[in-house]
Amino acid sequence: MQTKRNPSNRFVSSRRTRSSARRSSGPLEVTIESLTHDGRGVARDKGRVLFVDQAVPGDEVSVRITRQTTKLTEGVIARVISPSPDRVTPPCPWYSQCGGCNQQHISGARLLEIKQDIALGQLKRFASCEPVTLEKPLESPTWGYRTRARLAVRWWNGKLHFGFRAAGCKDIVAIERCDVLVKELSNLLPVLRARLERNKNKRVVSHIELAAADNSHGVLLRTVAPMPDEDRERWMALAQEQSVHLYFQPEASAESLICIHAPDGSDRLRYRLPEQNITLEYLPVDFTQVNPHINRQMVTQALEWLALDSQDQVLDLFCGMGNFTLPLASRCGSVVGVEGVQELIDRGEQNALLNSLDNISFARADLAAEPGQRAWLKNKYSALLLDPPRTGALEILQLMADSLPSRILYVSCNPATLARDAGYLKEQGFRLERFGVMDMFPQTTHVESMGLFIR
Repeated sequence: MQTKRNPSNRFVSSRRTRSSARRSSGPLEVTIESLTHDGRGVARDKGRVLFVDQAVPGDEVSVRITRQTTKLTEGVIARVISPSPDRVTPPCPWYSQCGGCNQQHISGARLLEIKQDIALGQLKRFASCEPVTLEKPLESPTWGYRTRARLAVRWWNGKLHFGFRAAGCKDIVAIERCDVLVKELSNLLPVLRARLERNKNKRVVSHIELAAADNSHGVLLRTVAPMPDEDRERWMALAQEQSVHLYFQPEASAESLICIHAPDGSDRLRYRLPEQNITLEYLPVDFTQVNPHINRQMVTQALEWLALDSQDQVLDLFCGMGNFTLPLASRCGSVVGVEGVQELIDRGEQNALLNSLDNISFARADLAAEPGQRAWLKNKYSALLLDPPRTGALEILQLMADSLPSRILYVSCNPATLARDAGYLKEQGFRLERFGVMDMFPQTTHVESMGLFIR
């Protein structure tokens, strides 16, 4: 089927449908009832469900239909007749173009309520599961919270395009600042742009990654060709002037990463978990949570909910470099952390030594596949912590069906896979004792949550 792009960046079938006459008859006037998990407004017209981009529950809007099939109808707002009290004016001048914070038109407090409703709705609909106790959401500052960013670099017709990817396509939105980033990273954007424009080899850098840390800030240049000495010296001068860690990555692999400048003499960045007195070192290619305000609260809440003591043996799956593993070890008898990426395992072991924790062991395993007869699977645990990717943790839960401990703390970044896995745990005799959402990504559709399952 051939497709064509309309002005709203949606793909519309070129095949004529029965909706053609209706679209030509003019916009529909509807009231937005709710939001979908991906942030579209939901309305109803003569029994049909209508999905509307950039809508807010409570809006009365005139909608122009962009697509209609036998199963769904989609549209965009032609005019807001009566705005919802939760509708706000997006303060970002690039909001309509950038593919990042796609919910700035909804007040932060209302959006967090919507995220909670979405997570609870998924649990009830797909797992017939409701929490015994619904906890208050963990909240974050709306602005200046994000400590990581990846910016694209491209030259076209002699002009530099430097910024974030546009919504729904690969175009680059040139930005001067980003108020979602921590201020220090946002302030670096015009400095980096000026440096890129003066490069001798203008096409050597394909993208730049930024990371804010407690000891410094990191600037990573992904290079696609050898950098001329003159350019290298100028980037070094910038790193010294801005007092940042500077990294080059000539290949996609983590092994190719080179630290060119480190203000404190260490090639590692660091962040702290002050309530647990834990420090973690990492490289900018390592996975870390982008919102330290929520991460600190999240770790503290996990420890409180699990209520560990010195007799507990804990299994931490999808452990990364030890964001939960090390705090767990400070509260219990022993912890086994399991992760699929060897570089993160190495970092976890180094962090255990850094924090003088000798009751941790790490193992590498692909938890989305059959991990085989691994030694860590044979141990008996009193508690399990899971922090899986968006695909969830069903495979490993099924593999451990006969040996699941009585306490399972599940940290989720996807309400759909959480609901699926919660349904499986319910079949195994678990109840959802406590549940709460976490505002890890304000102004976006991403929903993070935490659930405590008790057998």
